[in-house]
Amino acid sequence: MLILGIFSIMNFVKGARTCDLFYLETDKEIYYNDETIYINASWNLDYDTGDKSYVQIRIFNESNDLIWFSPKYNEKGISNKIWTVVINELNITFKNPSNILNITFFYYNAPFVGSPEGDYLDPMILIKTIKRNTSCQLIECPKYINIGQQLQFKAVFYNISLDNKSYLVNYTIFFKIVSKGIPTYHNNFTTNSSGMIQIMVPSDNLTAGINTLRFEIRDNKFYNDLILEHIIYVKLSTFESSKSEGDGSKGENSIEHSVVTIISILTISILVFTIILYNSKKRTKPKKLVDITFKY
Repeated sequence: MLILGIFSIMNFVKGARTCDLFYLETDKEIYYNDETIYINASWNLDYDTGDKSYVQIRIFNESNDLIWFSPKYNEKGISNKIWTVVINELNITFKNPSNILNITFFYYNAPFVGSPEGDYLDPMILIKTIKRNTSCQLIECPKYINIGQQLQFKAVFYNISLDNKSYLVNYTIFFKIVSKGIPTYHNNFTTNSSGMIQIMVPSDNLTAGINTLRFEIRDNKFYNDLILEHIIYVKLSTFESSKSEGDGSKGENSIEHSVVTIISILTISILVFTIILYNSKKRTKPKKLVDITFKY
């Protein structure tokens, strides 16, 4: 009877091993890569004396690799915790426009006698991290410029999110000029507190004809790639154009003078030829007998 009582007590004690997850939640479902994830959970943990038991928050990436975990909590009873997870500090690739993360609640218990057990309790939360988009506005950027003239203008870059638009501050913008498929200028600029960069390109880096201005944001963990192109046309200067027009007028006058001279020469030639032809016909005209006068 004593032995049966001891076994009954042991079975009662085993029945106390449990973990009830009341809730597991995040503050949002979609995050930007420069934001922080707030995780909130509440649970009740109970286990036997001599057992090793704990709970833990774990985050996995799309390949099911463990990329973040909280400390282990083994306090008995009801617990409430909040965790902050900085996304850009996670061990994930930021080359993709978005990433899917799986947030889980892990429960572990190793009894004093018996095999250890571990399990992930429902619910499991899927969240998405994304990159922001950007836009650009060119200020005082011409469409045409004279050859030998310096190119000068401003560009303002904006940070675009789901619900607002702000300046893109302290970011590197790659800028280059391409003419006839050949880069003629390139440089990196950093936006100021107003999201602005000021560009001055020497005239030596511009060629006659079409010049393509190209702005790029690339390989950034927080922003999607941006490629913006603007075309300007480098033309001859006003002075050279006027000179060309003057030379053209002079050429036209010369052509007109030549035409008049040629017409005059042709007219005189035709007149002379007509006279000669007339005289020639007159000499060769046959005469009748009555028209012949004999002189003795």
